Amino acid sequence: MRISERRKRERARIEILSPDELKTLKRFNWGAFLLSTIWTLTHKQYIYFIILATLNRMSMKADWAGALIIYLVQLPLSILVGFTANTLIWKQYPDKYSSVDELIKGEKKWLWWGIATNILMFILYIVLQYVSF
Repeated sequence: MRISERRKRERARIEILSPDELKTLKRFNWGAFLLSTIWTLTHKQYIYFIILATLNRMSMKADWAGALIIYLVQLPLSILVGFTANTLIWKQYPDKYSSVDELIKGEKKWLWWGIATNILMFILYIVLQYVSF
């Protein structure tokens, strides 16, 4: 399939939505924000994934100041993923979701996994700060 045909189909899929559905589709996706690196990989957003994974890897090797700068670059990118996630999914997977509400319901799982993962990582960080091996 040619790229222009695919873009026309994606545009048509957005154009048939009601204003309420379009507003719902443009809501912030917290799951995509909280687990941005994993979310971009599983949803085939490879450009975002390569950038985020590279930044994650660089932050592991950097000192605290370098890691801070890297996170200040990574944060806006994660926010961008959060704002564009629902629209990207709606366009990319036309057969997976029959309605916008079904998409939002499916993406709620990412929110709960993101919250759980971040809480677990915070607890692990605190424990490792006070436990010496």
